[in-house]
Amino acid sequence: SRIVANGTDYSNLTALVLDATGRPVSDSTGVYFVLEDSSTAGTVMPGWTQTLDGEASSRLISSTVAGTCYVHAESGTATSETHTVILTPGEPARVYFDSLAKVLTADGVDSLGDTVFVEDAFGNRIAEELVNLELSLGSVSPISGLTDRNGKLRIQIVAPNRIGTGQLRATAGEAE
Repeated sequence: SRIVANGTDYSNLTALVLDATGRPVSDSTGVYFVLEDSSTAGTVMPGWTQTLDGEASSRLISSTVAGTCYVHAESGTATSETHTVILTPGEPARVYFDSLAKVLTADGVDSLGDTVFVEDAFGNRIAEELVNLELSLGSVSPISGLTDRNGKLRIQIVAPNRIGTGQLRATAGEAE
């Protein structure tokens, strides 16, 4: 399953616990839900619960760090298969450039490469996000493009034929 890495989104977890004959265990059998890598995954709440009609339920509440986490259930000596939960970045909240102000020779030829980054409110870079670019003096290429799997879009800026100060603007979603 997929949830947003925003500290509030969640994935419901359910374990069906069966006895040796394949029947649901008795009510109130204890079940632990275990995060296999708890460093960035979030929180399982509750971590320990009891069965009702052989089922136990919990929630994985996301952290604010995008990534993949793995959770399984344990009851007695039995362990469930591992369930994968992908924590995805949220909506774009920040767009920024790799470099700061640069000086180009106003000859219509001088150029520089730069990188645009797109992040959510928690600093997770966003892949495959559309970035639109505008330059008030000179030219920028591309004028729009998708970020790569690392949340980056490489751009090229070409100087104008006249002296002046150009403003480069990038937007992604509602972020600027």
